Amino acid sequence: CRDIPKWGFVATEAGEQKLIQDGGTARGLGHSSCVFVSSQLTLHSLACYEDLVTFLQQSIRQFEVGPYGCILLTLSAILSRSTELIRQDFDVPTSHLIGAHGYCTQELVNLLLTGKAVSNVFNDVVELDSGDGNITLLRGIAARSDIGFLSLFEHYNVCQVGCFLKTPRFPIWVVCSESHFSVLFSLQPGLLRDWRTERLFDLYYYDGLANQQEQIRLTIDTTQTISDDTDNDLVPPLELCIRTNIGSALGFKYPVGNNQTVVQDNVKVSLAFGLSIATLAQSVGHISGAHLNPAVTLGLLLSCQISIFRALMYIIAQCVGAIVAAAILSGITSSLPGNSLGRNDLADGVNSGQGLGIEIIGTLQLVLCVLATTDRRRRDLGGSAPLAIGLSVALGHLLAIDYTGCGINPARSFGSAVITHNFSNHWIFWVGPFIGGALAVLIYDFILAPRSSDFTDRVKVWTSGQVEEYDLDADDINSRVEMKPK
Repeated sequence: CRDIPKWGFVATEAGEQKLIQDGGTARGLGHSSCVFVSSQLTLHSLACYEDLVTFLQQSIRQFEVGPYGCILLTLSAILSRSTELIRQDFDVPTSHLIGAHGYCTQELVNLLLTGKAVSNVFNDVVELDSGDGNITLLRGIAARSDIGFLSLFEHYNVCQVGCFLKTPRFPIWVVCSESHFSVLFSLQPGLLRDWRTERLFDLYYYDGLANQQEQIRLTIDTTQTISDDTDNDLVPPLELCIRTNIGSALGFKYPVGNNQTVVQDNVKVSLAFGLSIATLAQSVGHISGAHLNPAVTLGLLLSCQISIFRALMYIIAQCVGAIVAAAILSGITSSLPGNSLGRNDLADGVNSGQGLGIEIIGTLQLVLCVLATTDRRRRDLGGSAPLAIGLSVALGHLLAIDYTGCGINPARSFGSAVITHNFSNHWIFWVGPFIGGALAVLIYDFILAPRSSDFTDRVKVWTSGQVEEYDLDADDINSRVEMKPK
């Protein structure tokens, strides 16, 4: 820039967006093989993101048409960051953005992808002990990028790309392979946010260097086993790149043997939910009843087993507890990219009516199990009621987890939605469980095991909270029911 004063570059402050717009034709300078844009260039200084978007919408063709759009974009990125801060980003201050043979360096790639010209692709900063008591700081990617990066060099153990680049906010990756860059992307915006979409999906590939004219679509099936042929010269480099990176690129945080991509095990997730509920019910059931779920509380209220005031207090406590738990989980897992905190939402292809029906069915069987296993009129109960309820929760997850994430507990859904500030389709996870709980009461109290006491007397429980019918010392044998297999 110092050699070409007519460009009119000025010192810029960090944080401002600088865009250079070509104002005329370009010509070569000197005897160098490099071509410089030496015509009139206009420097636009934009102080906020909204102004930047407006400017780009009006001037995007300046960056798309002609051979100099890439240069204009690169210079704009350099001025936005400022040369002083770019040198501070380098591990070695004398590094360059353009390397040997005119290739861009990793610093320039990172500048365009993340806004910082750091020298490495791993996460955060690594301290390297030089051996003489001096510590060298190797700077990597500090936060999750909007656009990702994958490298064939990782397949050969030359570098390690961190999850901040492997799991970008948008399913778009710049791929470094065979000495040039190409693009891999998905048309599913939620690919990196919803594990249900990760089983079978399409990726599209574009290679500008090859003057590609036809669409290249790659179908990724993460449920299939990949043969151990990564050393085979016949395996395309792009496939090696995907095999090496796709596990962590889709959010898997554990090693994958033999380059196999592992999907979430629904059985483990279901058992984790079920056993945790069973443990809590066994531990605190004698204190509060261990409802833990507004749908269960509503069912017991409609069954005239608790007062309205207690039901309201329970639901408030459940929601507050869910919010606190989600906040704690958010703090513990804050470094994980794309962390939804278990927020429930509809899977792709599931509409709101289908999701509502699944939530109704899942909650109906749970509340029905609670009513039946805690019915004190029964003389045939054996085993553990908390374990039965926990297994019912596990059954609900096995049924619904692939479609709605299995809410069946409005409080749990509410806690994650509040902390993530995402209430998409949230009404389903209140309306569905409440309808399911109410239907369970109608089925159990009026069809399967009708109660002998007068309904008006039972309704008094809503204000007084007394449940005389459940007195185990009652002499009225008709107040008890016995359930036996037919």
